[in-house]
Order: sequence, then structure tokens, then C-alpha cells
Amino acid sequence: MVMAEAGVFGDRLDNFLKTHELTCGHYPASLSISTVGGWVSTKASGQYSLYFGNIENIVEAVEGINGRAEMVHLEGKELKKVLRMEGTTLVIVRVWLKVVSIPTHNLFQSFQFNHSDDLERFLTDLPDWRNRLNLTGVRLYSVRAYDYLDFNFISKPHRHDSTKPRWLEKVTFLAEKQISRFGQTLEKIVATLEKRNSAPWTCLTCLASDDHQALTEGAAKIEQAAKSCNGQTADPALARTWHENRFKLNYEKITKRFQSGLVVDTFDCRPYWHKLAESYRLIRHKFFQYGLVGAHFGIDLDQPYIYFTFAFPGKKEKYDQICQEILELCVRNSTFTTHHHGIGKAKRGTADALASYAYGVVWLKDIALSAKKELDPENIFNPANIFK
Repeated sequence: MVMAEAGVFGDRLDNFLKTHELTCGHYPASLSISTVGGWVSTKASGQYSLYFGNIENIVEAVEGINGRAEMVHLEGKELKKVLRMEGTTLVIVRVWLKVVSIPTHNLFQSFQFNHSDDLERFLTDLPDWRNRLNLTGVRLYSVRAYDYLDFNFISKPHRHDSTKPRWLEKVTFLAEKQISRFGQTLEKIVATLEKRNSAPWTCLTCLASDDHQALTEGAAKIEQAAKSCNGQTADPALARTWHENRFKLNYEKITKRFQSGLVVDTFDCRPYWHKLAESYRLIRHKFFQYGLVGAHFGIDLDQPYIYFTFAFPGKKEKYDQICQEILELCVRNSTFTTHHHGIGKAKRGTADALASYAYGVVWLKDIALSAKKELDPENIFNPANIFK
């Protein structure tokens, strides 16, 4: 176990643990700019969540100051009073996290699927495969399945970030802005490619173990599982490159795109397994009505999530409208409106009517509200967050 103060940045914690050949297993893409306290407050999830789960599965205890200025120590079932609460119940001071040793060997695999139904069958089986491989000393750390646009043109996880001349970068941003005006046309093009099996999903996995032979045998089983779902093997370098570049967030480019008139953001949600394909299809269609969109699927222990990246030409008013429509679409399709980005003001919806759809009515009424009344009865902490 390791104790970290709430303001410690993720990369500093990770580097400290590595000196002891340990890891807590929590690797959000924002590792270098997110803090331990922030992870706890927002139900953060990392890139190894298939194996480790989200932060709620890693935290052992939390210490903080409540609204009465009292020091509170929470562990076990009491942790629900601070997890996901976005700073509305405690000022987090310290966090205790589980740690495990870092395996000696990593192995990367890449697969492609022409049909989303085949991909979904493969993903559904992975939690079971994770459990089986774990018995042999192999950790199935992660899986990411990218749709055609996200893999090749938006997130591009398999490509190293390159520096362009300023003039070329400016031209690129302007071109992206113009292309984003034709989202509905792009949707039709992608649909045609999908029908012709020319727009495959790309699935990237990462396994690790101290036993090289067990790791090789485990990877062979995952490959066979993919092939049994009509998957085809692809260059492992695709997955390896993603792994090497998974923390390279470029906020400077996002700012420049915004300055050129292009809004870029992400939206995460958590459907039930039987709603995965439908949720993806409906939300993607809605985003295409306004601009560009790509998405990838992931798994948090046993539950799937979808992570959309979208871009459109416009201003804040249009952004607010799109977000509201997406939230309402999730509600109609019985999809939780957040996975690891919390609720905040953005996902409460108009008139704060949609907060209960983030994690469910039971969480909001039986856990969140009671924790708020107990730990911050005067509503001092973040009064405009989650609760009005």
C-alpha cells in the first residue's frame, strides 16, 4: 500500500512507485496533469482498467476535512461518501492506494474486425479471459477498440505525434474546420465503407507477466478468441505505439483549433452490454449531424464504456445544445451519461434534471445526498457541483 497526499500528480506517484518496482495500476491519459485527490473525486478510470478497474477498486482509504472542519478517515464501505462526489463532501488530504509489483515482460496484440457484432462478441469474452489468464500469472491489462474514423483520422493512437511547420498546421486546422461542416456526408461515406468491409474496427490489447512462456501462451489464447469472432491479426506495432504514446495529450493544438473556430471535446458514457452497439450507433449519428466524430470501446473490469471524440465548427451556445441532446439521447437509451469524467456542470443537464442518470437514481438518493447531508450539512463545498 502507498499513501499519497491529495495534490500529488499522477506521474510523480508513478515514478516514485517505479523506483520500488511497484505500480498502483491507475494510468489515466491525463497522468501528468491529474492528481490523486482528483482521481478519487471523479471516479477516474485508467488505461489498465480491464485488469485493475477504476480508482474505486484501487483506493483503500481516504482522509479529509468535512464541512464541520473535522478530520475524517474513511475506508471500506464508508469510501462511497467521497468517491465520485467531486469535492462536495470532503476536502481530501490523503489517499491510501493498493500497489502490486510490475511484471517483467509486456506483450502487445492488434486485431481488426469488419463487423461491430463480431467485435462485441470478442469484447464480451475478455473479462472471462482476463480471469483465466490471471490464474497463470498473466495480466490482461487493457483493450481498446477504435472505429474507423477514430483510429485513422481523429485519435490516431498508432501514430507518433509529429511537429508541423506553423503554416502547415494552420492550413490543417482550417481544412479540418471545413471538413467538419459535412458530418452527415461523412457518415454516409463511412456507412458505405462499412458495408463493403473497408472500414474495420481496430482492437489493441496489452498483456504482461513475469513468465515469458505463460505470456506467449496467453497471447495465443487471446488471438484464437479473436479469430473465433472473425477477427484478423494486425501488426502488433499498432498496439505498442499506442502504449508508448498514450500520455501525449496536446492541449496546445486543441487551443489552436478552438482559435481557428473548431470546437474539439470528448464524451464518455457507460451502456449495458446489450445496449453497447445501439448506444454507439445512436450517439454517433447525433454527433454526425453537427460535425466529425470517432469513438473507441473499452472495458472497466466487467463493464463496457464508449469514449467519443468530436469536433464541429461553432461556439459555446452550439456546444451546450449538442451536449444537452446527447445527454437526453443517453437517457432515452438507458445509458449512464458518464464513465470516468464525472458529472460537474456539463452533465447535470438543463435545470439540473439529469444528474441522476450519471450513476443511477439509487446512487444519487441513497448515497450521494445522504453523504452530503452528513459531511457537509451547510453546503459549503462546491455548492454548484452535482447538487444545486
